[in-house]
Amino acid sequence: MAEIDIDKMLEQNEKKDKAKKAKSWMMTLVIAGCGAAVLAIAGIIITMLIIGEPGSSFFPTTPGIKYVYNKKGKNPEERSFLDKKENLYGYVCSVLNITDKGSYTTRQEYYCVDKEKGYARLAYSFNHGPKEKDIFVIMPYNIKDGKQWNAGMVKDKVVKAVIVGREKMTTPAGELEAIRVEYKAAPYMDEVIWYAKDLGVVKEQNNLTADETSLISSGE
Repeated sequence: MAEIDIDKMLEQNEKKDKAKKAKSWMMTLVIAGCGAAVLAIAGIIITMLIIGEPGSSFFPTTPGIKYVYNKKGKNPEERSFLDKKENLYGYVCSVLNITDKGSYTTRQEYYCVDKEKGYARLAYSFNHGPKEKDIFVIMPYNIKDGKQWNAGMVKDKVVKAVIVGREKMTTPAGELEAIRVEYKAAPYMDEVIWYAKDLGVVKEQNNLTADETSLISSGE
């Protein structure tokens, strides 16, 4: 009869126990990692629900990208942010240059961002001429459905703005989802602007004049 090697059996059992413990620890770490990831994702979702998404995603000011718009009954226009920023009223402003593709006249709009006030147009000019002060908050610092704020003044009326919600849109630039923002100050203003993530303005509609502007292309 063959001899039983007790030491070898004990060594093998010890190795098996170590392997089981290592596997158990590995499973514990995997479960803990998954749990942490779930909690992190849940935290992000809760934060977005409470605070909202960054407005910068819906109003990018990256220079060099050209946006071409069709304007109902008018010449198309090209919009792009300039490389150079300007200091205005204590803020560093991004300069949006708007070119009428028929007359090639230009309009400049000066935008700043403030954590409390949001994204605002501070002034405008024509053909890089004198600046006219024109403060108008286009959106809050964080985007959240149902968010309301005072955007500015039209004559003696306060413009009330609200993020109505999100809409699926079919545009020449493709299928996309945009937030719908309404700006109203009866009887002087009733406008809707749709902003898409990473694109900015994709459509503008003036309900008083029936003017309409739609994005048809974007690129460098």
